[in-house]
Amino acid sequence: MTVCGVHKLLLVLVVTLMARHGAATTFSRSSAFTFAGHADFLAATSDPDTSRAYFFSFESPTYLVEIDTAANTVVWEGSVSGLNKVKSAGFDANSTLIIVATFDGVVATVSPTTHAVVESHAPAGRPPYFALVVDPARSTAIVSCDQDAAMKIMVYKYSISPLVQVVGENLGDRFFTMALDPVTEMMFGASLTKPTKVAPFSATSLKTGTISSKLLESGEDFMSASLLRGEGTRTKAYFGTDSSANFVVEVDVTDPAAFFRTGRRLFTGSAGIRSAAMDPTTGLQYWGANSIPVGFVYLVNATSMELVETLTLNTGEKRLQSAVIDVANERVYFGTQSNPAQVIVVETATCPNNCNAASSGGVCTGTTCNCNTLRAGFDCSIILCPFDCYGPERGVCNQGVCECTANFTGQYCEERRCEGGCGEELNHGVCNDGTCECVVDNVGSWNGRNCDQFSVACNPPDCSGHGVCPISLNDRCDCDVGWQFSPLCNVNDADAESLTVVLELSKPYNRSVFLAAVAYELDIDESCIVIKAEPPENPPDTVTFTIIDCGNRTGPSLVRELVDVLTGKKPARPAVDGSDSELGRIGVTFPAQAPPKDTSGATGVLIGVIVAAVVVLGVGIGSYMVIKRKLLAKARAAREAKEFESLSGAELNAFGD
Repeated sequence: MTVCGVHKLLLVLVVTLMARHGAATTFSRSSAFTFAGHADFLAATSDPDTSRAYFFSFESPTYLVEIDTAANTVVWEGSVSGLNKVKSAGFDANSTLIIVATFDGVVATVSPTTHAVVESHAPAGRPPYFALVVDPARSTAIVSCDQDAAMKIMVYKYSISPLVQVVGENLGDRFFTMALDPVTEMMFGASLTKPTKVAPFSATSLKTGTISSKLLESGEDFMSASLLRGEGTRTKAYFGTDSSANFVVEVDVTDPAAFFRTGRRLFTGSAGIRSAAMDPTTGLQYWGANSIPVGFVYLVNATSMELVETLTLNTGEKRLQSAVIDVANERVYFGTQSNPAQVIVVETATCPNNCNAASSGGVCTGTTCNCNTLRAGFDCSIILCPFDCYGPERGVCNQGVCECTANFTGQYCEERRCEGGCGEELNHGVCNDGTCECVVDNVGSWNGRNCDQFSVACNPPDCSGHGVCPISLNDRCDCDVGWQFSPLCNVNDADAESLTVVLELSKPYNRSVFLAAVAYELDIDESCIVIKAEPPENPPDTVTFTIIDCGNRTGPSLVRELVDVLTGKKPARPAVDGSDSELGRIGVTFPAQAPPKDTSGATGVLIGVIVAAVVVLGVGIGSYMVIKRKLLAKARAAREAKEFESLSGAELNAFGD
């Protein structure tokens, strides 16, 4: 594999970047050239100025193919006399020469116009040459070879005639690939060892000086392809393994005296990597696999070292040994080690990371990515989440997956969690946005905050939302604190306190008759009257009840209306037959009819009427009830103990004073 980092080449790349034809291309196989009767294109180089690529076969004599990469056509092919088994090749645009190194120990210059050898040199012993790098700034070629049972690096000067070897050094390692940094004039050779050793040396003197080689990590073995790239103020070298593990290893060589390994990328497959090309305008690299029966091309983002996409070629298009890139015309050409020999044409990705098209990221238009729905970023690599996980309070999006905060759940964090659960696994209930909805059927119901309490059916089943059905065989709700006034848990105790009425009747109490009389007086439904306390077994018959909102009339207004009747402010409603009021029939005595007080407590004095007046005109309904309850409690206790004589008149009248 040839790596050529030269000053003129850098200028050419700037020009070609401006001259790119702008038609978007997607990373894909477009075509192939097949050369029957010839095999194994192990070496290739190109001239970006003329859009020409040159492939050399590993045959005797070598077979040369010239391709017009702008038109994507073969413009010349034929054998080159005097060249056998070309292993590496490079191009010098300054001298307009192709420089090659052969496996049978020859370094030669070839005319790209006549396709003939210009000059050649074969050292004593004709050692096999492996890697070759051209340095156009000095018109030299640096080659690696085996000579006299030792691994040597040699420098050839081709700007003078005859072609001569100017220096040679024994570095002790066999290099199948090398990378040249034209800025520092340092070479970085990757040894064919396990693991690989990266060795720096001067491109002019071949001396290492005090710089030490660095051993790579386990599995990073037998490097056979390399690239060099400037990245801002840093310079990176990349080496591909020719082993069962397909690694590309990145090494920061900005400071040759302190170069260091920065990371690696592992690809699928186990055939090794033999070729590479890079587009410096996009930072995308194309690595060719030494695989059979089909070849693979790995598209890598040099900045992130991420594998963007893997391209699978056709059956028989295998063992990609050489590669050149035409940045302007957006094509990469790979030479195969096969019989017949082939050159495979791959369209480059003109957009960054090919817009991640393989994962439905987007479509490349010109050099810009148009991202699909729920994709974003300059290369469409960011996967968005529907509804953005409902904002940071509920969750954050991590490449298409919502990561919910502690209190939320669901695919998009759309639901609040129910702390402790709702017994879903036991079919007790389900969580609905933070609230357990418990199962209720004709047998009973699951209740409680977490649907962990069972009871027979209550009325109503949900206890008006302010209680639970206890685990028992009764159907009475266990109301929450503050909602214990009504057995249905539907009246707040604080509200009920201000709506409570106490009546002491002069006639025996009958529940249904009592409800009918009060309902008739106020012209309301009996269901709006809630009995809170019925009379004890012994007189007096004192009834405590409340009136709740009924129809379009409020509870407080109904209580006020009843109190006005009981205090004589307004007449009672006549009975149906017109003879008396319904309230009078159940034993309600109005103020003008009130009999003398009876200290025995058994004469039916209408405490409610007297008290009602106090309630309305004095301390108010709420305060009255507190006083009333205390006095009644004491009176009942004394009555049950038959200690009537110990009670004062006020106590007998339950706060008549």
